[in-house]
Formats: sequence, structure tokens, C-alpha cells
Amino acid sequence: MPSLIFFKKPCPLLPQVVEKLTEGWSGELLDLSEMVLILPTQESRRRLHEALVRVAATRKSALLPPVWMLPMNLPERERKKFAPSSMEQLVWIQLISGMSNEEKCGIFPRRIPPLDTICAVELADAIRILRGELSQSGITLSDAAAGRPGDARWKTLLSLEKRYLGILAEAGFSDRIASQLDGAVNPILPHGANRLLIAGVPDLPKLYDSMLPKLEERGVQIEILIHDPLDKGEQYFDALGRPNEQWAGEPIDVPPTNIHLCFDRAEEAEKAAALAVASGGTGSRCTVALTSADLATTVKDELEIRKIPAFNPAGQTLDSMPMGRLLRDIANLLAQGDFRSALQVIRHPDAVRWLELQPAHDFGKLDQIQRTLIPASLDDLIARWPEKEPTKLLHSLRKLGSLITELRESRGAEVLLKMLRDIYGSFDVAAIPGGRESADRILEWFEGGKSQMNEISSSELLVLLAVDLGSGICTSEKRPDSVELPGWLELLWEDAPHLIVTGMNDGLVPEMRQGDPFLNEKLRNQWNLPSDNSRLKRDSYLMLSIMAARPEPTGRIDLLLARHDSGGSALKPSRLLLRCANDRDFPIRVKEFFRDLRPRSGERWRSAWALKPARKKPPIDLSASAIRDYMTCPTRFYLKHLLHLKGVQFGLDEADSATFGTLLHDTLRDFGNNLEFKDLCDEQQIATALTSIWKQHFSTRFGDNPLFQLIYQREAGIRRLRGVARAQASTRAEGWEIAACEIRFKDFHVNGMTIKGQIDRIDRRITEKGVEWRIIDYKSSEKVKHPDKEHYRPINRQDDIALLGSYEHFLVKGKRHRWIDLQLIIYRMALLSAMESGKPELHGLQGIQPGPVESAYVILPSEIDKTVFIPFTNDPEISRSAEDCLKGVLGAIRRGIFWPPRHPKYDDLSDLFFDHIEETDASSAQQTLDSTNLLAVATP
Repeated sequence: MPSLIFFKKPCPLLPQVVEKLTEGWSGELLDLSEMVLILPTQESRRRLHEALVRVAATRKSALLPPVWMLPMNLPERERKKFAPSSMEQLVWIQLISGMSNEEKCGIFPRRIPPLDTICAVELADAIRILRGELSQSGITLSDAAAGRPGDARWKTLLSLEKRYLGILAEAGFSDRIASQLDGAVNPILPHGANRLLIAGVPDLPKLYDSMLPKLEERGVQIEILIHDPLDKGEQYFDALGRPNEQWAGEPIDVPPTNIHLCFDRAEEAEKAAALAVASGGTGSRCTVALTSADLATTVKDELEIRKIPAFNPAGQTLDSMPMGRLLRDIANLLAQGDFRSALQVIRHPDAVRWLELQPAHDFGKLDQIQRTLIPASLDDLIARWPEKEPTKLLHSLRKLGSLITELRESRGAEVLLKMLRDIYGSFDVAAIPGGRESADRILEWFEGGKSQMNEISSSELLVLLAVDLGSGICTSEKRPDSVELPGWLELLWEDAPHLIVTGMNDGLVPEMRQGDPFLNEKLRNQWNLPSDNSRLKRDSYLMLSIMAARPEPTGRIDLLLARHDSGGSALKPSRLLLRCANDRDFPIRVKEFFRDLRPRSGERWRSAWALKPARKKPPIDLSASAIRDYMTCPTRFYLKHLLHLKGVQFGLDEADSATFGTLLHDTLRDFGNNLEFKDLCDEQQIATALTSIWKQHFSTRFGDNPLFQLIYQREAGIRRLRGVARAQASTRAEGWEIAACEIRFKDFHVNGMTIKGQIDRIDRRITEKGVEWRIIDYKSSEKVKHPDKEHYRPINRQDDIALLGSYEHFLVKGKRHRWIDLQLIIYRMALLSAMESGKPELHGLQGIQPGPVESAYVILPSEIDKTVFIPFTNDPEISRSAEDCLKGVLGAIRRGIFWPPRHPKYDDLSDLFFDHIEETDASSAQQTLDSTNLLAVATP
């Protein structure tokens, strides 16, 4: 039997293994080459190798390392020509795609799903994992099928495997799993090796039960090194050092102060980083363990915010690196075909370079065009490309469109290889993050599977390649004294005195499988496969060992768990944390874990960049809508109207409210300017005319085959216009007629500043007393809005009156109100000014005659019976206050007062500031901010 060597010192495993491997070393060359050393993970191999090199360096010597192996490397020592991974995957996918109906029913007894590429990939991976897990216990699919007589699923799997092995043999390859099973029957060590050490492998595959005796018969010395700081001895382990059932019932005494319950993963990452800072913030002092890969980025970011370098030995998957993301985006465009997917590709930096785009210009132009046309696809945009827009940008889009068409219509790998050469051929891929690793992985994938690729469509191959990159890893260079972020299984090999373990939730610790299509828990236990039960024993042992290896006061372990995951779903605490040493502590801990928690308030919001507004002269003219923007927020007014910043909606698939409203305005304008239509009195005739104009505008804007969402909006517009027809017929019956639509004015001056604008419509009515005028502003809102409430409202608790100018508020019936808009006031003032000055016309309005002027909203909600003309209260005292407010606003703009900011309910720039403009780092903007905290940009 192998010798079991127990390391019982209350310290980490790593230094004890190093001491074992160097015992008797004289200081010359540290030669371990006659030894085969089996370790649980690649990360444990790295840690041990680094430690041995450091020890050798202390005596100015060098290391001749052992033969490093993972557990399943040993049975495959008889080197054969194994099939490349990509070939294995492609063969399985072809077999799955070509299954007979009988085989499909065998694999899917309940319901046969559509066997598309993604489904075939998932099933292929599940079969490959199944074969690998069975091999760890020395079981073949044939053995499994024999143990399940009459089970059509296992019979089908065995049939598929036989065909798979036949295809590999015909191509001159061996199967790795089959070779492992053969090697287990006749295990051999590498030439020259006569000693086998198995170090810190608590879940050694059951295959070793039969392998190790055969090696011993050949004179191989076998030692199994076991970390046992609790001094439990052989009664707690089996003959090969695996933890037995007794660990699953062992109490785990964790002090309450060392357990940290957090609301969510973000708070958990913050807490882990704070503990690392308190511990010294260096790799020699602490380690932050990740039981879930989902925590890696969040924890790493939190550490680096605190200026602590972090190293994640698991690295990043290649599909998250630039080259992998581009391939994934192109694959998504092929699958979805919508314009949003096309934009995702176009905005990728590598695609920008390949398409020869100028982001600062072309992206803005493309955003503008796609907001205008809302194309259903890239082809739709190219087909409806406006003649006045740049042809160079169109050429780039056609280049992408040609690639997509070629990928969609081709088979085999040649088109994919040509695409990669076109995009990256003239560029140093090593300059791209993960570029070298991605390129090597891609070339390896193509080379390995080329014999199976000719009959597969290029678009499917692209999907398979993108999926394969998800299993490739890119690791960054480790900085000196970085805090490491190892996984749970690496913690036996961590030697930092302070261990911070995140993700102590059930399902992660102990690890639990989330459903298996082929192996239930009963079969796993029956066939000695890794199961929830074996993982409970293993993780109980790991937990107790890493705790015992760090006795206080020199060591410490902190355990963190979250109540919710990143998506908001509830998480359970690890059952290991409920195994209290004292029964009286159990209800206390349960109460603690399930107490009410509130989301953390977090730190005060900080911008990642400083607000450094350029100095601009105040404008010499303004529109009525711009004046409303100033009263909403002076700072945002400055950014919007002087710096011309604006929010961008990415990948629209329906018209936004502004576009929808513009189309309605255009329809009503054309109706009002049409001599045949504008005097119609019959509701049905008006509705027919409006619908005809509306459909023409919609078709011109969005094409004849718009997206479904646009079709819905087209019908919604027709419904609203029917309400307008009813209201228009009613107002015609009252004697009102349309005088003009979209009347522009630009020579209206107030307080030394020019105000310009456009009035949607002006009606007039001739009565016995003379001419009456009515200014109309269309509002395509869902709710009925009264113009009075849209122009001024009572001041409430949310208003900071200190931020308002004295001219912005006034009294109405003893209650203080504030102005929020002056639009109808300005329109009325402009029309009265034209009358008083004797001007013969405004632009678009003929024959202005003096007369009373009222103003009104026409609301266009979806409920047609609510479409009404709502007049604005024409109170002389309120009008005088509005005029004073207008003069005050214009004076403030002329003086360059654009600070402090306010907090509007709706913010076009929310993506930039998240309503926290005043919290941006203003340290670099002090030259722009004056001593009174006003952003003064007037010309000196």
C-alpha cells in the first residue's frame, strides 16, 4: 500500500511540502527529476514550483524540477496521437446533428429540441464531460450501458461513441479518454522516474485504487502527502488519503466576528477589499479567495481602487478579450440579423480599424442616420441610405455587409480565415490585450479540426470558434507582492497568514452540481463518481484544514457571504457555517444569517473623471425651448446649448418619443397647409386625410417593411390622429379656421437678446367684435397636460429655493409658485409684438390684424376621446410675472451664470453624470469655477 505521510503542523501545506521535497538536500543542484509529482491543479503546481526555485536560490543553486502532473495525466503516459480538441468537438457535433429519429428519442425521451448549432455544442460538451467523469472511476460507456440494461439513453450514447471512435481511428487519431482507460490497466511512469508523490489531492480519482498497486508491483515508491493540521490521522482518511465520512459531521467552530454577511456581491467585494487593506494589502500578508469566478472582476476592481495590485491566476477567458468579443459579435449578427447587432460589430475597435472608420465623425453621423431611419437590418440601412450622406461611410457598411453575406452563404473554414487575415493581417496582434493567446488558440482550433470543417457552414464554424475561445485562458503578468485571488481548491496551497474567503454560499461551498443530463446522485454514488456527498466530505476537510493552519494571533481567516447574487436572486449561507461546535450557537447563527438586511448606502458618489467645461461666450440668440432648459438646470443648459453635448440612444428598434412627436407634427403641418384639407368640417373626412398623410410620412421615414415595433407605432399614430379629427371638427364648428402652421419668428427681441422659435399652428376666428387669434402647441403625450401646470407649479419640498432666481417664483392666491416653462408666453408675446409693430406678417402667417390672442395645447393621447384643445389661463398679473421671469433668465444667461446645477426629473445627460454633476472631481476645473461657485464664461 502507498505510504501516507501526514503533515500535522498547524501551518499551511506549501512550506511543509517544500520541506519534504528538500530534506537531505546538500545545497548543490536541487535535483527532483527522478520524481513524478501529482498535484490537484495547475495553480498549485505554479505555487510549489515558485517556492522550490526560491529555496534553491537561497543557496545560489538551481532546480531540476520533478515531472509535474495532474491526476488524469498519469494514465495517459503512453503517448499516442490524440485527436485535437477541436476535432473531437466537430465530430461529436456532426454525429449529434445526424442522429436518427430513434436516437433523438433515446437522448431526449420527453421532448426533442431543435438541434441547432448551440444545442449540438451543449450536448457534445455534456457527452465529453460524461466520458471524462466516468473515466475517473475506470468506467467506460460500455460499462455504464451494461449497468443500465433497457435504458435507451445509454444505448444511444454507446452507439454514438462507437461511431465517434471509428471516425477518429479512420483519421489516424487516438481518443484521449480511451487512452486513459487503457493506461490505467497498464500504468507506467516516465523514463527514469522511480518515485511517485501525490501531494494535497483530497479528491484523488477512484481510478487510482487499481493503478497504484500495479505501480507498486513494479517497484515504484509511492507516497501520499496529506495536510492534517487537526491531527486526525488515518481514521479520518481512506487508504489513498481521501477524507472519509467523519469529516461531514465534524463541527466547524468559526468565531462570529470572522463571518461577514453582506447584502449583495458588490458589498461583499467591498468588504473583502477593506479586510485586505486592514491586513496590510500585500500578497505576503493576505489572500482573497474566490469560490465563484463571477466575483473575480468585482473583487479585483475593488482592490485596485484601493491601490492594491491583484493577481487572478485563473486569468480571463479569451472570449472576453477583444478578438474573442469581435468574433462573438459577428456570430451574433449572423444569428440575429438586426441593426442593433450590426452596430455592436461596427463599434468594436478592431472593426473600426478594419472598416477604416473615423469614430469621432462616423459614429455621430451613423447615430443620426439610424435614429432617423431606424433600419431593420444592415441591408435595410444600405438600401435606404440617404443620398446626401457620406459615401465613404456607406462604403464601409457595404464592406461589412459583404462579409456577412459571404459568411452566411459559404461552407468551410476558408472564409473565416480570410476574414481574420483581412482584419488582423496588417496589425500586430500582440498589441491587443490577449491578442497573441487568442491568435494561437484560433490557429490551433483551425489546424486541429480542418479535416471536419468542409461540410459545415462558415456561420456555424464561427459560432463554434467563439464558443471554443470561452475555454481558453489569458493570464496577466503577476506584479511583485500582488494579492492573489485563488479558487477554493487552491487554498491548501496558500501560505498567506490572513485568508479572506468570498462566496461562502451553499452550492459553492460545498460545491453542488446544478443538474446533470445523464448522471443523477444515485448513479454517482453507485459508480464512485464525484458527487454532492463526496464534495461535502472534501469541502468540510478543506474548511477545517485551512482554518487550523492559521491559528490566531499570527493567522486569521475571514469568511464572507452575500444574501443576494448580482441579479438580485436570494442566496443561502453555506451549510458548513451552520455546523456550530455548540448546539446553543446554532439558533443564534441562523437568526444572524436570516436577519433583515438593507442595501448598503455605499460611498459618496464619485465621478471617474473631472468636469472641465470649455469656456464659451453666451449665445446671442435663443429658442423658446432653450429657455425652458435653462430654468430646468443652468449647468445642463450650458453643456447642451453651448458645448452641444447630447445623449445618444444606441441601436433603436422603435421611434423615440421625440421622433414620434415630430412625425405627428409633420402630419398636422401638411394637413393645415393643404388648401383642400384644412377647411374640412366632417370628422371622417378629416381622419381620412390625416391618415393618408401620416402613412406617407411613415413610409418615407422607415421604409415599406419596418420593424414590428414601428408597425405598432404606425397604428398608434393613426389612432391618435382620429382623436385629432374629432377635435378639429369640433373647433371648426366653433368658427375657428387654420391661419397657418409652423410659423417661424426670429426678429423678436427681449432684454437685448434675440428669441427665435416656431409656433405649431395659429388659428383665427372672425366674430362681430373683430378677429380673434389662438396659438396652438401640439403635445403628443400619453397623459392630458394642462398648459398652466406645464408652465408653472407650486413650490414643494423638493425645490431648493436658494437655487432659484428671485424672478423665477411668484404668488398665486397667496401660494408661492415657480416658473418651469415660458413657451406659450413667448409665442403670445411674439405675435403681439408683430401686431404692435405693424409688421405685415410673420414668416408663414399672412395678414396679421390686431385682436385678442389666446394660447392652447392640443393633446394627442392614445385614448382618442381625450384629444382636446386646452386653453392657457390669460391672467394679466401672471403674464407680467412671466415677462419678468423671461427678462431675468436672459439676463442671467448674458452674465454667464451656469452654476450651481439643479436636479431635473428627466435628464438627457444622465449617462454622463447620473444626476451628480456637482460631485464630479472639480479639482481640475477650478480655473473655470469662480469664488462664488458660478461658472462664469462671459467674455472678460
